[in-house]
This record gives sequence, structure tokens and C-alpha cells, in this order.
Amino acid sequence: MVIKVAIITITYNSSNVIIPFLKCLSESSFKDFKLFIIDNNSVDDTIELINKIKKIDFQIIENKKNIGVAAANNIGIKLALEQNYQKILLSNNDIVFDKNIIADLVNFSENQSTSISSLKIMYEHDKDKIWYCGGFFNFNKGLVPEHLGIGKPDFGQYNHLKYSDYAPTCFVLFDYRVFSEIGLMDEEYFVYFDDTDFFYRVKKNGNLKLLINQKIKIFHKVGSLTSTSNSRGIKSNFFISQNIQNHFYFLKKNERLYFYLFIPFLFIRYNLRIILSNQYKFNFNTLFLVNKSIFKGILK
Repeated sequence: MVIKVAIITITYNSSNVIIPFLKCLSESSFKDFKLFIIDNNSVDDTIELINKIKKIDFQIIENKKNIGVAAANNIGIKLALEQNYQKILLSNNDIVFDKNIIADLVNFSENQSTSISSLKIMYEHDKDKIWYCGGFFNFNKGLVPEHLGIGKPDFGQYNHLKYSDYAPTCFVLFDYRVFSEIGLMDEEYFVYFDDTDFFYRVKKNGNLKLLINQKIKIFHKVGSLTSTSNSRGIKSNFFISQNIQNHFYFLKKNERLYFYLFIPFLFIRYNLRIILSNQYKFNFNTLFLVNKSIFKGILK
């Protein structure tokens, strides 16, 4: 049986990364795919570049405003389900990979009979260093997902790991039935914690497993699209606001008892981080933003 794959990617002012991504797809040895591009109202030349595609079967949806990551992914997932694709690959477009990656991941998912599969992700600017090779929810940090091996050279030290609780939706392959069992992405998340929420629901469901193929890898241009910091390494107000309010909303939604017990700890932790960390600009406006974001998350 021929396996058809829907590849879903979200663009928003992606002109600086989209060409290498499309080149990788056009050179892929796996040909039974359709690319669904959900554009969140790009104002650069992203659309113009996409419309020059020659060798790829694609469909583009141009949103009239930026509706966020979760909502955009849901548009693509619904289209893929309506068009009867057996596999759905959620993919960033700030990545590059070799021609056999999609075929290898599809074969891995079939051979392992797994509903969800991902792979090792390396930094694009430092190709020997790991960005992701598995992940878990850290109970001591408010269930924030942590990447195994992040920033470490790859000596194969994690290759024995097969199962994972979490994967960023940078390059994850799903069986179409996953979405009927788990549901779609929660559109309350504009950006950040959307994949955290989804995989936490997978974990709580208990019937589905995420498997990681440690033998294959892609290369990720980390932070190229949703920059979290300025040129001096100071976290942006947008990142602070979205990250904090979505963290509180995630806990309130998924672990209500833990959430109420942990509120004082998280409140102190986020405020101390602003005061003590050199990654944040310490002033009244930043402190106000942090606490405003906390209450937004609580009230969501």
C-alpha cells in the first residue's frame, strides 16, 4: 500500500528560511506527499517565493491575519484529514535535511508500528551539537518540557533511547488517527506551549507512544523565526508574555491541583528570574509585564 503523507508547515515572514526548506523537499526521495502551507499573513516576500515552486505538490492557505501556531496547524491538519492522508508530518520550515529523511521516518513509523515518531534534531549552525533527542516534563519546574542532550556534542550517548514523552513539533510524524483520539491543537496557545499541551495530553491518554529514531537527524535554525531575544541576548517582551501566560494556562488546564499548589512557587520563580538573570531587562515595566502575564494565564 502506498502511504500518502501530508506535510504541514506554517509561514510568517519566512523568506529567510523557506528556500532551503523547499529545496530539501524537492530533492526528497519520498515523493508521495503534499505540502500544506499555512501562511499567517506574511508581509515580506514569503508568498512570492512559495509561488515559484515547480517540483512540489502544494496547497497554500493565506490567512488574513496572524492566527497563531496552534490555529494554523489545525487548518492544515483538517485539510489533510479531509483529503484522506494516512500520515501527517508537522514541520518547521527553518530546517534542512537530506533526501532520505522523510522516507526513513515513514519506514520507521511503519516498522515500529508507532502512531507518533520523531528524530534527532541538531543545531544548524553547529551541526555536531544536539538540540533535541528526546524530552520529558520536568515536575520540579512546573512540567516545563526539557530536551535531552541539548547543547551537547553527539557521541551517540543517547542512541539507546527509544521512547519519549515530548517532542517539539519541529518535525513530528503522526498517524491520522491520533487526532481523533487526542484532538486538535488547543488554539488558546498563540505560540509556545502548544506542542507541550498536545504531548501532555498524549502522555495522559496512555494508549499512544512517541518513538524517536536516533539514527536519523535534521538540522534546525533555532530561533530564526520566533526570535526570543534581541542582539544582546535580552528576552523580548513578546516571549515573556506568551511564555508565562501559556505556562500558567497549561498547568491550570491539565493539572489543576498541581497548578494551585504550585502558583506561589511559580510566581516567585518568574519574578526572581527577572531580577537575577542577565537574560532579562530588569525594570518596572518588565516586572509589570511578568505579573500581568501570570494573571492572564490564571484567568484564561
